[in-house]
Amino acid sequence: MTVRDDGLRQAWDRTEFYFVNPPYGRECPTWMARAADHGNGLLLVFARTETRMWHQSVWRHPNTSAVFFFEGRLRFVTTKGEEVGSAGAPSALVAYGAKAKRALVKAVRRGGLRGRIVLLDEAQADVFGLGVAA
Repeated sequence: MTVRDDGLRQAWDRTEFYFVNPPYGRECPTWMARAADHGNGLLLVFARTETRMWHQSVWRHPNTSAVFFFEGRLRFVTTKGEEVGSAGAPSALVAYGAKAKRALVKAVRRGGLRGRIVLLDEAQADVFGLGVAA
């Protein structure tokens, strides 16, 4: 999809798996909520774990199945493989649904990702639910 297609206005097929890398700005919370509600895909965002959008679309959302926190900052490269900078903050991959969790675990086991994964299930979700809601 392109900016012209406006993915937020399109219908998202619940049977389809999506990879979402939203724009990092005012629109990010809307994209995060949409991906979380869709419940079948991976979301690449800044790991802003203290924000309202993170708590609503990640920690409190019932579709969140795992979160991967990258070690260090993501690096950007050109199509020629030249490094041209890094992300402005730490990043995370958020898995929504069983398929996304399996894909993320598989990538971590293969050694394709450097960082830490947090697997979420009902028991862990209950523990997260013990905190005081804002």
